[in-house]
Amino acid sequence: MVEPGDFGLTVEECLAIPPLTLGRVAGGHAGLGRRARWVHVVDHEDVESSLAGGELVLSSGVSLGHNLPLQREIFPIMQRQSIAGLVLAIGPYLPEMPHAMVVEADRFGIPLVALPWEVNFREVTYALLTRLVREQYRLLEEVESLNRELLGLLLRRGDLAAFCDRTTEITGRPSAILDPSGRCRAQDARSGREGAWGTAAAEVPAGLDRVAPFRDRLGRPALISPIVIAGRRQGYLVLGTAAEPERTDTMVADTATIAAALLIAQNEEVERARSARERDALLALFDGSAVPEQVAALGLGPGPYAVAVCVSEAEDTESALALLRRTLSAEAPRARLSARGREVVMLLPAPRRGGWRGLCRELADVLGAAGFAPRIGLSLSFPSASTIPSALAEARDALRLGARLDPDGAVHAAEES
Repeated sequence: MVEPGDFGLTVEECLAIPPLTLGRVAGGHAGLGRRARWVHVVDHEDVESSLAGGELVLSSGVSLGHNLPLQREIFPIMQRQSIAGLVLAIGPYLPEMPHAMVVEADRFGIPLVALPWEVNFREVTYALLTRLVREQYRLLEEVESLNRELLGLLLRRGDLAAFCDRTTEITGRPSAILDPSGRCRAQDARSGREGAWGTAAAEVPAGLDRVAPFRDRLGRPALISPIVIAGRRQGYLVLGTAAEPERTDTMVADTATIAAALLIAQNEEVERARSARERDALLALFDGSAVPEQVAALGLGPGPYAVAVCVSEAEDTESALALLRRTLSAEAPRARLSARGREVVMLLPAPRRGGWRGLCRELADVLGAAGFAPRIGLSLSFPSASTIPSALAEARDALRLGARLDPDGAVHAAEES
């Protein structure tokens, strides 16, 4: 969410704009970095009701000149309303700056500016509002430019690494996407070379629900923003900043976070569609009804292959399927899996080590440790996709016969049945 303080000009910047250049800071120097989003003239005693927050307040001193309590009370009012500063015209109503107001300005850190009576408030208001509107337009244009670029990447279906690279190219700031646990999913190429994130989980602030200050693994300042999709936290966007964040940083982080959420959601939907196509092709392959396009889409590559059928007593087949996928990604990356009810059917290429039987034993051990109590039937190896249906029948026969011959066994191979 964009904060009010991200817009506007600092009091110090306002004082560099004629005719405010004729003003003199009488107190509250520590607050010259406070931001003004608007300019408002206040010359009555009901100060608080006329302020919206974030204004640079101008006053001729009509009320303040004779109201000594108000000279002090106005400062806590301005603090509550996040007022940028107070400009007083020194003249008939306030011949000089009251000492009490200087003391309070210093105590609250709210700039107190003395302006010669001859300076017309209309000229001050016109000059400042012109600059404020122009500045806000420039900031919004910068953010809109980033939005257009990132949405263009979205339409091209880029990945998260390309997203980070483009964000960094546009903003000049390092960027990264963290997963919900704080581990780096993607980062711009330069951050990757510098080891800004590495593989260790970052310490994400607890309960983070908006843009907040952060630091990368090298101790450099950044902003972090939660990425939420359909009410679920999918990770975090991190955007590097200068030691003192610029006023556009929060706006840029917000914009990039929205684009990252859209990209992640799009990629997840693409992956779901791809998985559905692969599942349908694989089922057709096992049934012997696959067309050549489906076989090609599976990208099986040359054989040999074997078919394994895994059943378990657990009802959570999806969790078992995910566990099998993770295990096979290391041992047999080209394996293809599909689930029907409590049965998971696996098309297994030659494993990197241990042979098919050893691979199935490893799968059974992994599932058993997770409480799934699996039994796996394994076919003989075969050279081509045309024999997959018969290999599936072999694996099921091995599972059925093996369960009778060796009830305590977890893996049953066709050659043993």
